[in-house]
Amino acid sequence: MKRKIFKTAIASAVMLAHSAVGVGAYEKGLVNVRAQLLARPALGAETLGEGQSLEIVDAAGDFYEVLSEVGSAFILNDYIEVEEAEGAVVGDSVIVREFPSLESEETARLSYGATVYVTGVIGNFYRISYEGEDRYINSAYVVGDMIYSVRTIDSPENFGLPKVTYGTVTTENVVNLYRDPDDNSSIVAVIGPGSVLDVEEDLGDWARVIFQGENVFISLDSFIVETGVRPQEYVDIIQTTEYGGSLADAVIAYGKQFIGTPYSWGGTNLYRGVDCSGFVYAVMRDNGVYLSRTSRSQVYNGTRVDKSELKKGDLVFFDTSGYNNGGISHVGIYIGDGQFIHSSSGNKWGVTIESLSSSYYIRTYVTAARVLS
Repeated sequence: MKRKIFKTAIASAVMLAHSAVGVGAYEKGLVNVRAQLLARPALGAETLGEGQSLEIVDAAGDFYEVLSEVGSAFILNDYIEVEEAEGAVVGDSVIVREFPSLESEETARLSYGATVYVTGVIGNFYRISYEGEDRYINSAYVVGDMIYSVRTIDSPENFGLPKVTYGTVTTENVVNLYRDPDDNSSIVAVIGPGSVLDVEEDLGDWARVIFQGENVFISLDSFIVETGVRPQEYVDIIQTTEYGGSLADAVIAYGKQFIGTPYSWGGTNLYRGVDCSGFVYAVMRDNGVYLSRTSRSQVYNGTRVDKSELKKGDLVFFDTSGYNNGGISHVGIYIGDGQFIHSSSGNKWGVTIESLSSSYYIRTYVTAARVLS
């Protein structure tokens, strides 16, 4: 039965001698590997560097018999770290576990005589390679000539941590948390890509999750649910609404993320390019508010309001055709303090924030509409 090892433990070179005249002495940081036990020193021995792979054929006292390029040779076992050893199962229906614990989840069962490859020892368990994964088996049920030499290992990552049901935001866009499992219900918060939340229930199209101690809902279009050891909890809160803010605050915070996105006529991709109405359309859509696509139509999606009564989240409309005759050719979102956010095709190309009190926007301002209740 052959046993494989993958690393020489010596911090310097290793000498392999292939003739009958080899010595097992260790001198000046070099170790001689014998062609035969108790033979005399060899001249012109081959040198192996640290970390070179060798295959162990057998153990003989303080030596391992190993295979080299030209045949068998011997090396002191002090200079070998055994990383894998072949063994055989000696019980019926022996349990393979995910972690080295009797309480750990069962992943498979092995029959008497099954071959396993032991890659580490931890307590009363052997770590084995099973179907490409690290798994663990009680050491009382495995035998093998070289197993005793396999290195001791540390506890595996996540060992002892509880398994929970959690989910992760998988899209590049921010996503909404809703009060109810309905796109038309109120938005509780906006969270960013990669956010991790505990899941209370998988509802098919929606998941009921825990956010700031409350049960809220998230669409499974952008959220993957799984059970296991949860990664470190992480929630990228872009904006809360019911918890300390409003839907208008969420819309504004979301829109500000895309400052610098270039202007693109007809565009609605908040990352690649948007025109003025495309920006308003996409920002509102991603916050559960559905508008018409063009500025000329969006003005009819809400209730008209006077400029003196503007509130955050209101849409502001302009006539930028050159003559302000009341036509609609541009739109933005009012963010408070006399400012609005929009996608400009002018000097400030792309998504930007500007003032309604600038001479240009005073001259071109037409009306406003409230689309957020």
